[in-house]
Amino acid sequence: EAHHRAKSVLVKNLDFCFVGSGNQINIASITWFVEKVYPLIKEALPEARLLLVGKICQEMDDLEEIVKLGQVENLEEIYHKVRVIINPTLMGTGLNIKASEAVFYQKPMVTTSCGARGFCNQEPIFEVADAPEEFAGKVIDLLVNDRKCELLMENCRRYNEKYERENMERLRSIGNDITENI
Repeated sequence: EAHHRAKSVLVKNLDFCFVGSGNQINIASITWFVEKVYPLIKEALPEARLLLVGKICQEMDDLEEIVKLGQVENLEEIYHKVRVIINPTLMGTGLNIKASEAVFYQKPMVTTSCGARGFCNQEPIFEVADAPEEFAGKVIDLLVNDRKCELLMENCRRYNEKYERENMERLRSIGNDITENI
């Protein structure tokens, strides 16, 4: 039957994370975040920490307040250690991989409208903000508001289950079509 993941657990720290390769879009996106959004978060929550994961680390200057983890063996481990995922993506096409991963791991996430593309769901599965003040406000809220995080996590869990169920039904019907036509 459907493959079940361990239920995500709410992390009780002020760590949030960006995962990305060293491409131009990621560099532009995280630079925008570090210059325009991060100072607002640090002002409100001096203990908050931004963790960068992936090849993006090689493209960013060393800054005291940013933890660069580089490429990691086990991405799932990182997702279980941080409280919030950020996806400040400024451009791109198609379904956003970073958003998909955060939803898959049931992590509270703040993304831009661009990062949210390709998802349609009645219940909110992440927070969306485009202006720096609004983006910062939503990250701060998720870092301190357990209830809001738990709601997003639960909505992600339900979204994943629905997605798996629908895809299993599609695969079964394709299998039925094939066997009927043999």
